[in-house]
Amino acid sequence: REGVAEVRVAVAEEQNCGKGRLGRGWVSTRGKGVFVSILLRPQLPPALAGNITMMAALAGAKAVGNLGFDAKIKWPNDIVVEGKKICGILTEMSANMDTMEWAVLGMGFNVNQVKEDWPEDLLDKASSLRMLGDGKKVERTALLAALLTEMDGLYAKLEAGAFGEILEEYRKYSATLGKRVRVIDSKGEYTADAVDLDEEGALVVRTLEGEVHKVLAADVSVRGLMGYV
Repeated sequence: REGVAEVRVAVAEEQNCGKGRLGRGWVSTRGKGVFVSILLRPQLPPALAGNITMMAALAGAKAVGNLGFDAKIKWPNDIVVEGKKICGILTEMSANMDTMEWAVLGMGFNVNQVKEDWPEDLLDKASSLRMLGDGKKVERTALLAALLTEMDGLYAKLEAGAFGEILEEYRKYSATLGKRVRVIDSKGEYTADAVDLDEEGALVVRTLEGEVHKVLAADVSVRGLMGYV
């Protein structure tokens, strides 16, 4: 709000009030994750704020992949390895009618946590790179450097109006497309097949009755039928 220029990056060793989507908490064990907030001033209309989040998910998946893990994206922005969530992303912004004034992109990576660091109810949904790897500590600075490098190129494409190029690559990392999913919204839930993403990043699903719907991230949750992914 005081006019600090983009791109500023803040990294925390620990968060004592880490938060996720819909006000959910985020476990931020001291010294074991990468908890980063990035200030952006994108020249985009507020309606395209979701594009920033999807861009960040792709950057994060590619960064994790650079460390030797098979990272995927659970639509729209959860990064998963072997079906377990290892990164959450939350974008907050201030905007007027036509443009964004600023956006803060928050990302939390589970890097070196071990089983004892997790609440029991999260063990079936979340994990860390260390637990999913060979049990050895993962270099957190290497992950952060890879993330910022990947984001630098992708953000330039976003600013240049090339979100279509980002989506094309995003599809290759998707853990959702081609899967049968459960869509949960304010009216209830239904089962559908995730068939594509539209040009704005909305998930296109086909119900078992053959109806095609576009699912917006702000409105619903999407879960796999056989678990989190």
